Amino acid sequence: FFARRRPSALGGGLGPMKPDDCFVVVLVLGLVWGALISRLEERSSRELACALPGLLLVGLFGGLWHAPLSSACLYYLLQRLPARFAPLASIALAFGLQLVLRTMSTQLDALGNGLYLVLTLRHASLGFDRKDGTRAPASLGEHLAYCFSFYGLVTMPFLTFSEWAKAVESGGKLSSTRAALASVADAGLYACLFTLCKIVAPFGGVGSPQFAQDWPRTLPRLSYLFVATSAFRLRFYFAWKMTEAAGLLFGLPPNLASNMDAREIECATRARVRIRAWNKSVARWLYDYVYRRLPLRSRAARAVAVFVVSAFWHDNGVPPNSKLPNLKYYAYFLQLPLVSIASDTMHASLYEPLANSVGGLAPVVWLLAWFHEVLAFDYFSVAFVCSDFSDVLAKYSAFGWYGHWYMFGAAVAGTVAALARAVLKDYVSKDHGGSSRRHAAEQSKLD
Repeated sequence: FFARRRPSALGGGLGPMKPDDCFVVVLVLGLVWGALISRLEERSSRELACALPGLLLVGLFGGLWHAPLSSACLYYLLQRLPARFAPLASIALAFGLQLVLRTMSTQLDALGNGLYLVLTLRHASLGFDRKDGTRAPASLGEHLAYCFSFYGLVTMPFLTFSEWAKAVESGGKLSSTRAALASVADAGLYACLFTLCKIVAPFGGVGSPQFAQDWPRTLPRLSYLFVATSAFRLRFYFAWKMTEAAGLLFGLPPNLASNMDAREIECATRARVRIRAWNKSVARWLYDYVYRRLPLRSRAARAVAVFVVSAFWHDNGVPPNSKLPNLKYYAYFLQLPLVSIASDTMHASLYEPLANSVGGLAPVVWLLAWFHEVLAFDYFSVAFVCSDFSDVLAKYSAFGWYGHWYMFGAAVAGTVAALARAVLKDYVSKDHGGSSRRHAAEQSKLD
């Protein structure tokens, strides 16, 4: 509401609310609403209370007034189709509508796009639930209450219908005020750190001539990269911790309320660990509904398909013309498998052999490996934060193409290690063969 009001309508001095402020207001209201819902006695009242804020956000503020109608159409479609066709119908409607919205002349704002991203996952999952015979909505009201439930509608996490229904039925019996307060405290810490990083290292000017003049050397630029991308992560940490607190008050178990593991993301020395610890519910959705279901024998092909689907799902077009695909998402997600392979190669070929060979200095090796891995992962994460693909290239160039040199180094290290293993294996094999022949000759002489 405030984001769309003119300054004059708010009494002169007050201007429109910024998108980040809108998200904060929605998160705080979601926290309060989660606590209130858990106090309602009737299940039907809790269902209605879940749906009302979501319908309000989607209908009035997200520019998605047509979403309830399309959701109702999906319900009746799934009721009438054979179960084996239900997944195809739900996927086609969910992602088809997303494509239609992207090609419309008016682009969704940040809040509207975030809302519809969550709706897409919920709509798409319902067809699979029907085919698998798991719990599905028994009525249109229950269907709409799930699809437009306030919880996670802006920032995740994703819940299946069965998980959401169990939380509604619990009636707050599983809610934990103490754990929710701890999550709010964590969110406050992340908000303070986010503000500090954003002030110290603003990201918008990276790649400009002024940035090149202020930061002429590569190593200080990489330090700047670490702080600037930390602000991006901390922003999501804050949002997910606030949503986690709302989920704990709502009655969700901690493993479903949590959507990330900050310790693993910040401390891991492998890229694949970071990927799995980030936005865990979406990773679970992609694994359950894309990776496991694709009729492809190759695991690598299914993994690439998962990242393509994730890129398409995130893609909201190039402002101001949303009809064009935003290549930055494809640049980011399609590089992630290569980053993961490079990280594993560096571990097997460099970090572990070096750490094993230096004895007491192994912690130093792992500290340097951690810093190198963090910088490489942050470098590739730049693509997600940029405005478009040209901005991605400008920022990659500003950081000296560090991540791509990292990939090249991993390829070289892996090749050298493979050749060394092959030579060593051949040498051992020849030496073992010679020893065997000498032993046989000596034995024949004795005989």
